[in-house]
Amino acid sequence: MTLYVALAEWTEQGVRNFWDTADRVEEAKTFASQFGVQLLDLIWTPGGQYHMIGIFEAPDDATFTAYMLTIESMGGVRATWTPGYRLDEMREVISKSR
Repeated sequence: MTLYVALAEWTEQGVRNFWDTADRVEEAKTFASQFGVQLLDLIWTPGGQYHMIGIFEAPDDATFTAYMLTIESMGGVRATWTPGYRLDEMREVISKSR
C-alpha cells in the first residue's frame, strides 16, 4: 500500500457546514474503504492555508486519484495530494539516487 498526504481547503460549501466535520470522520473512513483506501489520520488546521491534512493508504495512484476526485466532486473541499514515504521507504529512495 502506498501512503498519501492530502492537503484540503474547504470550499464555501465546506465552510458553511464546518460544524459537522468532526462527526463525519467515521463516514469518511467507510466511504474511503469502498475505494480500497484507508483514512489513517485527519488533522484539522482551520487557521492555515489548508483546513485539513489527511493521511491515507491506497493500493495505487489511480485508485487514490479516483477517490479524491470523487470527494472533490461532492463540493465541500478542494485538495492537493502527494505520495508520502515512511523512513524505510525514504532510505530506499535515497539509495536509488546514488
